[in-house]
Amino acid sequence: MLDQFRLGQKNRLAKRYLCKFFHEMSEIAYLTAEFACNVCFGDYENSFIFQSELDHKMDKKLRVAEIAARTGLSPSTVSRVLAGKANTSDKARRAVLECARELGVMQGLAAGRLLLNHLLVFAPQRAFDERSDIFYYRVIQSINNALAAHEVRLRYCALDENDSDANLFLARMNEPETQAAVLLGIDDPHIHGLAADLGKPCVLINCRDEGMRLPSIAPDHRLIGQCAARYLFDMGHRAVMNVMCLRRYTMELRLGGDSGGVARA
Repeated sequence: MLDQFRLGQKNRLAKRYLCKFFHEMSEIAYLTAEFACNVCFGDYENSFIFQSELDHKMDKKLRVAEIAARTGLSPSTVSRVLAGKANTSDKARRAVLECARELGVMQGLAAGRLLLNHLLVFAPQRAFDERSDIFYYRVIQSINNALAAHEVRLRYCALDENDSDANLFLARMNEPETQAAVLLGIDDPHIHGLAADLGKPCVLINCRDEGMRLPSIAPDHRLIGQCAARYLFDMGHRAVMNVMCLRRYTMELRLGGDSGGVARA
């Protein structure tokens, strides 16, 4: 047993040294290739990158100066608007964004920049209480966390899923502070139509979108139920009881997925 242990220890040490050797050789080969490329192409590549960055910076400055000249605003105000900062007036913001669209600047803005400072979330009343609907509550918290890095104020408005108060929706959407909206779990097609006609950015989350006039995102509820049933069956369970509240069609879809998973098992 002692000899076998020593032999195994020697094998492990040998493998460790081999791995270290190949790792060091790989680094040497990489550095050698990098040095060769720098000798042959380094000056050209570096000068090309430097010139590209310089052109980009000069073009950006010229665009800001051009927008400032066209709108009569200061370059610092234009820069703040294009950076999505909150300390600008609505009038200045509209003028800068309109001019930026005309000049084609909007397409060249950096990814991840939000050109809005106010977002309104419409959701059923239960969505704002963790004990009433933990799923929607977590969605709202995720939206809040995603906006934490930006100067965006998040506001909320309770709205019924069906037969929603259209006057309340229009009043809140027409507020100057409402620059964009999110509809969470609102299935009323009339509300969807009003949101599309208003022209403000609006996204539907987990809604029954019959008109398909707005960008929408929703989970595959039937597949969720099917995967849940398959998970239990893979663990060896056979007698499975499903307990859920069928208050919404999404739960019926999940129940259908559970039944499909049972049939496949």
